[in-house]
Amino acid sequence: MSKPKEYSAYVVLNKKDAVTGAGISQNVQFKIYEDNGTDTGAVFNRNGDTYTSSVITTTTPGKGYYVKEVSTPSGYLADNNKYHFSISEGDSNAEKVIGNAGGGVFANQPYWVRIRIPKVDEETGKQITNQAVFTVTAENGRLSEQVTFQKQMDGSYLSFRVYFNETNAGRFYVQETKAPAGYYGDWANEGGSNTNKVKYAV
Repeated sequence: MSKPKEYSAYVVLNKKDAVTGAGISQNVQFKIYEDNGTDTGAVFNRNGDTYTSSVITTTTPGKGYYVKEVSTPSGYLADNNKYHFSISEGDSNAEKVIGNAGGGVFANQPYWVRIRIPKVDEETGKQITNQAVFTVTAENGRLSEQVTFQKQMDGSYLSFRVYFNETNAGRFYVQETKAPAGYYGDWANEGGSNTNKVKYAV
């Protein structure tokens, strides 16, 4: 009796930060399931930012599978989507490149916050018309991208997104780096010197 012909493939993906494009140092777990939800038992091995699965074998050409992220790195949003592929007739240890961001990149979106700063006259409590400038820095590490603020109708300042990454661990400072015209800055020593700017943790 002849043995049924077998077809086989393995999955390759690259794990990245969706904002910076940098690799994610934390280990992430993936699983491969048959389209009916049965776990194939395939195991992923990591080399740098690349995850490669063990080989999956089937005797059914065109059989469907999907890859799912089953653990998410700390500081990142989970990707709960299923990424489908199939093992075709003629596949023999075929490489299946899977990604959610093109080119085999499987990216996670980092957590982020926006910072709102009320800006009023200390004595009157009224909105200050003239423009101030604020700067966000990471307590340690680096920002994923430069942060800018937009002045709002109520006189407050609202930042664009401030992203977590593995170097900054989601810890930031904000400083007033330019005071509105006619006002002292938010300095530790008043009188116009900006050598000791106050930093606020966010």
